[in-house]
Amino acid sequence: MQQHAATGARSPETPDVVSRRLTAAGALAFVRKHGVVLVSAKGTAPRLTEAIIGEPIKGSWWTHAQSRQIYAVLGAVTESDEVLVCRLINGKLTLVHRRLWPSLVRVASRFSPEQLTQVRDEHTPSGRHMNHEVPFPQWVPPEVMEQAKRIGEKEALVALSACLPPMSNVGHVGGAPMSVLIEFLETVQPERRAVIRELDAMIRKAAPDLVPSLKWRNLTYQSKRNVCSLINHQQYVNLQVWGGAELEDPSCLLQGTGKGMRHIRFVPGAKINRPAVVAIIKQAAKLARA
Repeated sequence: MQQHAATGARSPETPDVVSRRLTAAGALAFVRKHGVVLVSAKGTAPRLTEAIIGEPIKGSWWTHAQSRQIYAVLGAVTESDEVLVCRLINGKLTLVHRRLWPSLVRVASRFSPEQLTQVRDEHTPSGRHMNHEVPFPQWVPPEVMEQAKRIGEKEALVALSACLPPMSNVGHVGGAPMSVLIEFLETVQPERRAVIRELDAMIRKAAPDLVPSLKWRNLTYQSKRNVCSLINHQQYVNLQVWGGAELEDPSCLLQGTGKGMRHIRFVPGAKINRPAVVAIIKQAAKLARA
């Protein structure tokens, strides 16, 4: 984290407020107790920045009178081997205590790759601070991976449900809400779930205004009209594109001979031409908005 000087006006401090402040050890215990906390963003999970100083924060914590203490304690907590820093809840910086890692790994297929990517603050030789991302499961210790294999999915979900807000508040921003995505993934064999999660993330980035829902047992995205759907087949996944016949497709990905509908087939393990797929999604979304 890059340090900034506090500019906010100092307010009188009572002994009660001072006594509630957390040291680095106290903040780590706070994360351990709650299991999952937000760093500073507003949400249904506790906010560590407020816990550190023992009172609500209005505006940015960088301008708070105790910003130096917050900075120091946050740095100690986020660098702890007991804490995973990721964007689990609504794309905001989230801290997950190690006691929940096996459960998180066990049900990883229910989350997007972005949610489970580790975010690390690294010091460069020039003294700058830069975020470095470590994809899942590269950050998972071997012993945690083994623990995850020994617990059931139901047990893992129970452990996480006690620490996470409702699933509709945990899921993607601008993409398939977690509740919708989970319901769809329940019908999909494990070997095809990774393809669906990747395609959902691509749709979400290409056209964040699309609204997802389950239609005809498919995960469908729409604006004024239907734009595209993810369709689960026995050996592959289809991205069905409404109005696909009208779109430019220099990579020749679109298949089909109908008047309007086209589709792209994705086989698990095969490389995805991400730029070409994203370009098609953007075109389809633009066509549906017209």
